[in-house]
Order: sequence, then C-alpha cells, then structure tokens
Amino acid sequence: MPYVFVRESVCKWWVAVQGLNHNEVRTISEKVQEQPEYNNEKEKRVEFSVPTWQVLNGLEVMGYKVVTSGAFSGSSFGTSFSHKEFIWTLHRSSNDMDHL
Repeated sequence: MPYVFVRESVCKWWVAVQGLNHNEVRTISEKVQEQPEYNNEKEKRVEFSVPTWQVLNGLEVMGYKVVTSGAFSGSSFGTSFSHKEFIWTLHRSSNDMDHL
C-alpha cells in the first residue's frame, strides 16, 4: 500500500502503524528492534511500545516520506473521557517498493 498511517497515543504510550503488508511489518520490526505488541493482519494494523521517532525513522529507511501530520483530540459524547493522538500520513512511490 503506498499510504501508511502512524498514530501516537498520548494516553496509552503506544505507536500504531496501519497499512503495511506482512513483509513490511517484519521489516519495520527489524528496524525498531522490537516485535509488535498487537498485530491484526486483516486491518493491516500493528502497535509498538517504542518511541515514535524510531518507527518514523524505520519507515523512512523503507522509502516512506511524511506527507501530512497533525494532532487529534476527541471525546465521547456525554463523558469526560478524551483521547489525544498525533497522526502522520506517509507515502511511498511505486518505484520505491521494489527494494523490499
């Protein structure tokens, strides 16, 4: 997939990556030197408990470049619960995909 989403949760201290195939998950695991805490192949979502910069640097080595980033805050209706995340969208051109 040419687009990948990285989410950093302020409350949970995890980094979620969505959009990688199985081989890319193995590659990013090697780059961050950590196995994912959570892996859902159907949703193409993995979660790591490593610093976000490690994940972003690993994705950059894999050919992904950040195209957007921003903070997101949300809360459930009628509750005081809120969550805060920082989200990056990364893209890799099709000619960069051949090296994996």
